[in-house]
Amino acid sequence: MMVDFKSILNEIGSGVIVLKIKENMEVSVLECNQTAMDMFGWKNKADIMTEPLSLIDFVVTEDYQMMLARINELMATGKKSVVDCRIRSGEGSRCWVICNMTLMEHNTAEAEWIVLCNFTDINERKKLEEDMQESYRMKYNDLLDKSKTGLVSGYVNLSQNTFSLIHDDTGYLKSLFNKNQNYSDIVYIFINYHRDEERRRIIKETLFPARLVAWFNSGHNDFVMEYETETPYGGRIYLNVTINMMQNPHGDIEGIIMIRENSAKYVAAKIKELKKRTIFLNTFIIDTEKRMHALINAEADDDNDIIKSITRYDTQIEKVAEEIVAPEDKEKFLSMMNEEFIRSKLEESECFLEYIHYVRPDKSLGLSRYKFYYLDDNTRFIVGLIEDCEQEYQVRKELEDAFVQISETNKNLNETNRALQHANAAKSEFLAHISHDIRTPLNGVRGMLEIAEDNIENTDKLKDCLGKIRTSSDYLLALINDVLDMSKLEAGKVIFTREDMNIKEVINNIIGMLSNMAKENGVTINALNMDEMNIPNVFSSPLHFRQIMLNVISNAIKYNKPGGRIDLSINEISRTADEVRYCFVVEDTGIGMSHAFLEKISEPFMQENESGNARTIYKGTGLGMSIVKNLVDGMHGDVAVSSEKGKGSTFKITLPFEINYQNTSVFSEQEEKTVDFSGLKVLVAEDNTLNLEIIEYVLKAEGMVVDSAEDGNIAVDKFIKSQVNYYDFILMDIMMPNKNGIDAVKEIRALEREDSKRVPIIAMTANAFAEDVQQTKTAGFNDHLAKPLDRKILKKTLAKYF
Repeated sequence: MMVDFKSILNEIGSGVIVLKIKENMEVSVLECNQTAMDMFGWKNKADIMTEPLSLIDFVVTEDYQMMLARINELMATGKKSVVDCRIRSGEGSRCWVICNMTLMEHNTAEAEWIVLCNFTDINERKKLEEDMQESYRMKYNDLLDKSKTGLVSGYVNLSQNTFSLIHDDTGYLKSLFNKNQNYSDIVYIFINYHRDEERRRIIKETLFPARLVAWFNSGHNDFVMEYETETPYGGRIYLNVTINMMQNPHGDIEGIIMIRENSAKYVAAKIKELKKRTIFLNTFIIDTEKRMHALINAEADDDNDIIKSITRYDTQIEKVAEEIVAPEDKEKFLSMMNEEFIRSKLEESECFLEYIHYVRPDKSLGLSRYKFYYLDDNTRFIVGLIEDCEQEYQVRKELEDAFVQISETNKNLNETNRALQHANAAKSEFLAHISHDIRTPLNGVRGMLEIAEDNIENTDKLKDCLGKIRTSSDYLLALINDVLDMSKLEAGKVIFTREDMNIKEVINNIIGMLSNMAKENGVTINALNMDEMNIPNVFSSPLHFRQIMLNVISNAIKYNKPGGRIDLSINEISRTADEVRYCFVVEDTGIGMSHAFLEKISEPFMQENESGNARTIYKGTGLGMSIVKNLVDGMHGDVAVSSEKGKGSTFKITLPFEINYQNTSVFSEQEEKTVDFSGLKVLVAEDNTLNLEIIEYVLKAEGMVVDSAEDGNIAVDKFIKSQVNYYDFILMDIMMPNKNGIDAVKEIRALEREDSKRVPIIAMTANAFAEDVQQTKTAGFNDHLAKPLDRKILKKTLAKYF
C-alpha cells in the first residue's frame, strides 16, 4: 500500500516549500503544501513548480537583501537560519512571516542547494506591535509638543544621528534649523552659541552622539549639565541642559533634550507671559516656619519687587476657599492645602500635584492644577504654582487612556502568546502520538514483506504474510482517515450536506459492513426495534451520519468480549411538522470504562490503557470518539456515554432530522448486481505508475479492455480521437500534472459529440471529504471512489451503470 503523504503535508498549519537554489539565486519550487500556496497567492501549483523564479518573487523589495544574506549564510555554514520578513502574498499585498530555513542537500558539482522553508504567519502580531508603538509615539510627542517647557526642547535619535525640534522660545535655533539638520549639526550650532572656549570644549566632549551613547551604555539614563553663560545678544543666562535617554524597541538609543533657563528675571518674565495668556493664575511661596503665605508679583520689573504680598497662611487659604474655589471642591481644597498633608506628599516624591475646580469672573467653572515642591534642600519654603490646565488635563486624560489601551493590548498579546504555547504543546503531543501510530503498522508491513521474500515458495506462509500486511495497511488507512477527519473538524472545514436518506437502510448497510468484523470477534449485533420506526425517510448528511454510527458500533465490537453482544435500538424523542428527533442507543457487553476515563473520552488520542498496551491489543487510534463528538455537535445533536468496568458501555446519540415527505427511497448498498464486465472498454487516467498497475490488474481480471492516460491532457485527447461510444466508462484521477481531473472532465462534457454527456466518468482520488465529493459532481463526474480503491466497492459502483 502507498501512503499519500502530500495529503498529510497539506494539513500542516504552516506553509512548507522545498526550494532548489542555484548560485545565481535562480529559484525552483520542488514541492509545497496548500498553506504555502494560499500564503503566496499562487493559483496553479503546476505552474509554480515548472517555471524558474527569482528570490524577489518571494519577499518584498525592502527585505530582499536581508533574506539574501540569510540564504548566503545558510549555504556557507549549513546551519539552520531564521528570519522575520514580508512576503508577496498575491495581488500586491504583503504578509509578515517567520521563515525557518533548513539546508537539506548541497550539490557541489551543480552549485545547487535544496532548502526546506517553513513559513509561519505573524502578520497579526506585527500589526499589533506596530499599532501599539505608533499609538504610544503619537501620544508621547503630542504631550511634549503641548507642554512647551523651557527654552528649547527636541527629540533626538542618537543611534541614527537625527533630531526633531519640538519648540524654541528663543527663536535662535529655529532660525538656523532646516528639515535636513542632523543631531551633530545641532550640537555644532549649540557650540557656536557659546563664546566661552572652556564651555565649548566641554560640550564637544559630552553632547555628541557617540559620547552620549557611551554614557547610556555605562548605566546612566539621564545627562544633566548646568552652567552660567553669555548670550549671543549680550547679558548672562543660567542654563540647565537635560537629556533623558532610553532604548526603543528597534534597539536605537533615543532621548528628549531640554534646555531651561533658571534665573530669577527669566522666571519672572515667563510668569508675566503666561499670566497674560491665563495659563498661570498665581504663584506663591509658603514659609513653613513663620506660617506665612507670600504671593509672587509676576508684574514686577525689579527682582526685589517679586514678592507682591505676605499674609497669614491660614487666613489666605480660607479666603481662597470662599471666594475662588468651586463649592463642590471646597472640602478637597482645604485638605489639600494642609501643610502636614503637603509635607507627607513631598516625602513620597519631589513634586505633588492636585486638581481643583475654580470659579471664573464670569461665573463659569475652570480647572486649575496646584503644583507643590520645595524651593531648596532645607525644606523650609514650599513653592506653589496654580495653572489653568483645562487643555493639559484633557491631554493627560487622553494619555492615561492610551496607556490603558496599551496595557489591554499587552494583555491580549500575552494571552495570544499563551495560546500559541499551548498550541505548540498540543502539536508536539500530536506528533508524538501520530509518529508511534504510523510507525507501528509500517514496521508490520516492512517486516512481513521481508518474511514473505524469504518464504516465496511457501504458499501458506506467503498467504499469512499478505493477510497481516493487509491488516496493517487497513489500520494505517483508518489512522490517516481519522487524522484528516480531525484536522477538518478542528479547522471548521467540514461541510454538512442536505440529501435524501433512509435511516433504516443506512443502519442495515452499516451492520452488513461490520458483520465480518463482528463474526471474527465472536460478537452478535441485534437491531431491536428497526421495524417500529415511523419516519425513516429524512434529509441529512448521510456521509457524516454513517461515520458517526460506524465509529460507535465498530468500537462496541472492538472493545467487546468473545461471545458478547451489541443491542442497537432507535427511539423517537420528539416530532414537529418539519422535524423528527431520534435517539440511537448502542449497548454492548464489552470491557467497559472507568468513570475517570469517561470524563475525557472525547479528547483526541484517548484510550484507557491500564494494561499499558491498549493500542497493540485493540488497534485503535484514540480519535474515534473525538470525531463522533465533533460531528454530532456539527449536526446539532448530543452524545451521552455510561459505562461500568467489566460489564459494558451504553452510547446514546440524539440527532434531529428534517422529515422527507417525498418518501424517496435511497439506494441500498446491500443490493448487489451480478454484472459480466468482459469486453467492456475503460479509459483510466492516472499519473502514478504503481496505482495504474494496480487498477489495470483489477479491471483486466474482470475481462475489461484497459486504455491508460498519464494526465488530463492525454485523457481528453484519447477520448476525442476515439470512435463515438467506444469507451464504456472512464476512471479519472483528480490530481494530475498538466491538466487535473476536474478540468479534464469539464472539457470532455463540453465536447460536441453524442457520447460526451452520457459516458459514465468516475473520480478516483485521495480527497474523500463531502466537499470533495460535491466538487466532482459539480464538475460532471457520475460517481466518486476514495483511494486506496476497494475492489468490491469498485465493482459495485461500476455495476450501477450496466
